[in-house]
Amino acid sequence: MPPTTRQSPPPRKENRAWTIRVLFSGRTVTDPRPHLLPLGEMAIGRATTGPYDLTYDDSAMSRRHATIERSATSVQFHDHSRNGSLVNGTKAHDIALEDGDLICCGNTFAVIRFEPISPDDAHVEGLLGVSALARKVRAAVAEVAATDTTVVFQGETGTGKAVAARAVHELSGRDGVWIQLNCAAIPESMAESTLFGHTKGAFAGANKDQKGYFSDADGGTLFIEEIADLELELQAKLLDALDHAEATPVGGTRPVRFDTRLVTASNKDLSAEVSADRFRADLHARLAAVVIWIPPLRERIEDMLGVLVDRLGEHPPLSPDLVAALLEYHWPDNFRELDRIAIDLSVRGAGYEELVVELVQGALQSAHMRPAKTAPSHQPPPRRPAPPTRDELEDLLVAHRGSVAPLVRELGRSAKQVYRWLAEHGLDPETFRSG
Repeated sequence: MPPTTRQSPPPRKENRAWTIRVLFSGRTVTDPRPHLLPLGEMAIGRATTGPYDLTYDDSAMSRRHATIERSATSVQFHDHSRNGSLVNGTKAHDIALEDGDLICCGNTFAVIRFEPISPDDAHVEGLLGVSALARKVRAAVAEVAATDTTVVFQGETGTGKAVAARAVHELSGRDGVWIQLNCAAIPESMAESTLFGHTKGAFAGANKDQKGYFSDADGGTLFIEEIADLELELQAKLLDALDHAEATPVGGTRPVRFDTRLVTASNKDLSAEVSADRFRADLHARLAAVVIWIPPLRERIEDMLGVLVDRLGEHPPLSPDLVAALLEYHWPDNFRELDRIAIDLSVRGAGYEELVVELVQGALQSAHMRPAKTAPSHQPPPRRPAPPTRDELEDLLVAHRGSVAPLVRELGRSAKQVYRWLAEHGLDPETFRSG
């Protein structure tokens, strides 16, 4: 992924560390602050006791549900529960973890990160998120806003390039207006007039002199989206206008000066467009004084639930099944798609006590679900598990409110055997039944 930084000088080396961010537990969206993974073992569960362990009030978790073991060279996940754990949506018992892996223990979801650790952050209106990538974008926007240099925002559709560009203007202190223009929406025949203006009679329908967007944004900021769609001939005129801070309106004879900061965006890699002779190299060099990459939502999944609840406002709790589907989705249209999901949940979920996955299942395309994490193929086949301990049986009774049938299914043994184990440990299912 391209770095979120100035092209020169080269970025400073970042200090990185392994972390775990818990995103959701039980029925609650949690504060996904990073917890450092210590060397050695860290447990996650409902009643853990270690100094670095993570304990959550999630009735679907075992007391000591799983452990994460970090060495100098690897991070390993070990499941210790009876009802199992998931890594990237598939059952996992002992498996190596990588940056970005999504863990599910009971109804608690967490993401593993190898990320820069820095207490510094910049407040930038509209740029939400707690991830290291979100912080990096905010820092880059705040840094470049104080200059007058041109900026290119690159990233997939729906990642928030326009929001970041507007933040550059708001933080710049420029007195002029903000004007936004999408190259893809301008007819080719009108593009030059739109940018630089025209004189009366310059072409059919030009009934009066008209200023262009560069003049309209004088003293302010002109933001051009999808700059890669600008035709080559007009690219040359744009370069000349930027070099001289002036441009001649269509049909005119005298150039008009302007003091306009240009910020651009593209969902295409402009360097690749230059290599393919679809974008001028000299204009690219002029525009790309600073390039800021806006990462896709799937690379900053720890930000997704926080942004969703911000969009939802006051809302019923999210169900674990819904959270699992949202976290395992790859969000091809990024925040634009997340906004649509928020609207679906708000409208279709009206009157629901809990927002469930069925409300948006049709909108989440199965082709864009996170690929499953698989264990190495050389692992031996799983052995029949040992009889459950008293704590494990108690955890299951709590999770299923004293119903024995789910225990039979999860333990994979006969009802007679399960009742025998309960009797051996003095556990009466009736005492776990609510109501």
